[in-house]
Amino acid sequence: MQLARDSAVIAGGARYCNFDPDDVEEFIARAEARLSSIARDDYEKVLARLEFKNILDAYTVRQPTGGCADFITVFDKARRSVR
Repeated sequence: MQLARDSAVIAGGARYCNFDPDDVEEFIARAEARLSSIARDDYEKVLARLEFKNILDAYTVRQPTGGCADFITVFDKARRSVR
């Protein structure tokens, strides 16, 4: 669940900052795939996806800590880690 939260915060921040939509959607797809692959069962997959979606929605309307200029490095690092 922590991975779902962390990934959603990063994706939401990237959306808030209007980063390249293709990069953001690619990150979201890869994060969701990773969540599905590490889930122990279907129940855990559903919970992780719900957690991800809810937090993503909340952080899409919040400026990331440190502002968008500093957040680009966080997003780039996260994108590299989910490849």
